[in-house]
Amino acid sequence: MNEGSGSNRKGSLYRRWRGKKYYDLEAPETKGGVIWLRYMVAGKTIEQSLKTKVADEAIKKRASIMRPLELASAKEVLLQTEVRLKQVENEQQEEWKKENPPLKVDEAWNAYSRSQNRPRSGEGTFYGYSLKYEQFRLWIKKSSPSVVFMKDVRTPTAEAYAEHLTVRKLSPSTYNQHLNMLALVWSVLFKKAQAQENPFAWDKKTRTGIQRRSILAEAHQRKKRPLTVEEIDELLKKAKGDYRTLIMILVCTGLRRVDGVKLEWKSIDLDHNILTLVPQKTSKRTGKSVYVPLFPQLKQELLLRDRKGRYVMPELVKQYEKDSTVISKEIKKLFVAAKIETSEATGLATAKKIGDLGIHSLRHTFVTIARYAGFPDPLIRQITGHSSEIMVDHYTHSAEKMVATLSGILLGTATTAKALPAPFSESVKEKAPDWVKKQAAEMKKLIEKISGKGNAKLKAKLLTHLATLTQ
Repeated sequence: MNEGSGSNRKGSLYRRWRGKKYYDLEAPETKGGVIWLRYMVAGKTIEQSLKTKVADEAIKKRASIMRPLELASAKEVLLQTEVRLKQVENEQQEEWKKENPPLKVDEAWNAYSRSQNRPRSGEGTFYGYSLKYEQFRLWIKKSSPSVVFMKDVRTPTAEAYAEHLTVRKLSPSTYNQHLNMLALVWSVLFKKAQAQENPFAWDKKTRTGIQRRSILAEAHQRKKRPLTVEEIDELLKKAKGDYRTLIMILVCTGLRRVDGVKLEWKSIDLDHNILTLVPQKTSKRTGKSVYVPLFPQLKQELLLRDRKGRYVMPELVKQYEKDSTVISKEIKKLFVAAKIETSEATGLATAKKIGDLGIHSLRHTFVTIARYAGFPDPLIRQITGHSSEIMVDHYTHSAEKMVATLSGILLGTATTAKALPAPFSESVKEKAPDWVKKQAAEMKKLIEKISGKGNAKLKAKLLTHLATLTQ
């Protein structure tokens, strides 16, 4: 029995089976599909489930649905159409809900991580999000065990979690990060969660939802300081090999940890003294390259390294990919070895002590040096990836004597640099590796063959430069 050829006046029957429509109701491969009715009224197409798999029952149901329409006036038809459209819409929603059960709180993070609609966060940011979500999941399991589905997390529950974060005495920034992450997860999964609201959202215009905290009130006390001249000097004395090079890179470029560790040789132009790369944090969002001037001390450090392979520090890259926290921990150990205090007491209710020095302090030090050395703010923002001068101000510190000394040394313009306990001083230079000395010896033989009075100055400069590299 093929009922699919029925006219719009009678309506067409078809089976839905595995996402497809089959108008031949007797086709053996579609017997498991529910039968639907499709008809058109006043130019509008209506499709509704007859909630049966039996063809004869479907025909009877079709007749009972279509008969009133055949006999009704045009006005009545329009009224019935409106009612039926709402009815069909509700049925379709219920059908979709049956096929797509609401997400559980326990399932949400996996669903978010697989979603194609979520922002492509950096590796570190995404990992941080996962830890924060896990904290929320464990909290709700303990405090509200009856809340199983995301749709059941409403504003009162979100407010209770915000209060829980407040009791933990988190900084305003960390408090906001927790709520923003949860608001993002609910926003991305809103339809799959069958949610009625985003309980963690905050609308500035209507001032509804859970308000975020201002970071300005504690900004001054939480501002991390740059390293002093003496501290950089001591840090470099303790650092060896790759870690010394990494410290030099971070202080001289303002790169984030991941970009410093994974710096590639192709990003470094030693001839034109410039470093070019796309920071990992903004690579997926903007894809824009940043251009960093190559300070003489960093260039000298790079010239002493073996330029084979992709990365400047391949062993550090292996460590980072195995456990990204290892690098920061090792830098922290160097701070301790150099007897540099990494935290200080505060009068804040949200933190008795704050860690004001660490690997990120090397980035602060660069911003301070760069600004006082005369780098224009737009260039600093481009290098560091900050969107406003407020953030540059946050990173800039007014230890004028220190920054004047550092900027002069880094730019090679200080007349008294050798008399200062400066970073990158002669006392903390590493000896040239054997492979450099070997190549230098071969180069020296070639330079010695240069003859003629006109080449005397050039020959002397080459030999002096070669001697510097092999010290």
